[in-house]
Amino acid sequence: LHVDRFGNLVTSIGRFEWDRGMLNLTPFGWAAELEAQSAAGRPPGGSASGGVLRLDPEQAIVAAGGTELRGIRRAYSEADRGDAIALIGSGGHLELAVREGSAASVLGLQRGDRVQLALGSRDVRWESHAADPPDDIAKGALWTGS
Repeated sequence: LHVDRFGNLVTSIGRFEWDRGMLNLTPFGWAAELEAQSAAGRPPGGSASGGVLRLDPEQAIVAAGGTELRGIRRAYSEADRGDAIALIGSGGHLELAVREGSAASVLGLQRGDRVQLALGSRDVRWESHAADPPDDIAKGALWTGS
């Protein structure tokens, strides 16, 4: 989506929420529909877009610009100074960051560059009120955003 004033790379993969040590992910295209349903007073669900992916953050692999980051962290303090990490920012987006540095500079990335989130199928659970997971999720998803 953008590079913030600290050099963190904010992705468009989806909306993430921590839940008892796990992460719930509503992929990007689904988030807008869920928000519209909520605003209209309708509970989410009833279609594939009403689903949520539940994943183990330790098993996630985030790749961008030739760098592969294993695991999604809660805080910058989980990395050493100058180390790149993937974490969930205050807006619920997956971010690539460098502790006490600029991820954009260190990783050589900018707005629009491709970011991939790989999820092993054994670490992902599909939750939906009425739908089966799309084929790519059932096979072990590789989600991309920028």
